[in-house]
Amino acid sequence: MSNDTDGDGLLDAVDPIPLTANLGDGDVTADGNLNAGDLLVGTQIALGLRTATETHLAHGDLYPSGAPDGKINIQDLVLLQQLLLQ
Repeated sequence: MSNDTDGDGLLDAVDPIPLTANLGDGDVTADGNLNAGDLLVGTQIALGLRTATETHLAHGDLYPSGAPDGKINIQDLVLLQQLLLQ
């Protein structure tokens, strides 16, 4: 039997960051604001210019929806851009 240690709805066995809730809200910088800064940091991570922290992943790993893959890549950036344009 698998647990959900962080209570985010993903079982620890498939959760890329089992101790931090996967919020998937796009606020990569975790400053409480969804803005171009989040897209910039996400892009830096996707290009390998910055190492993603658990906080970055908890907020910025948006794809696939409901089953984050433990990385921030182009698919996540497309979804983040859509959030910014709403």
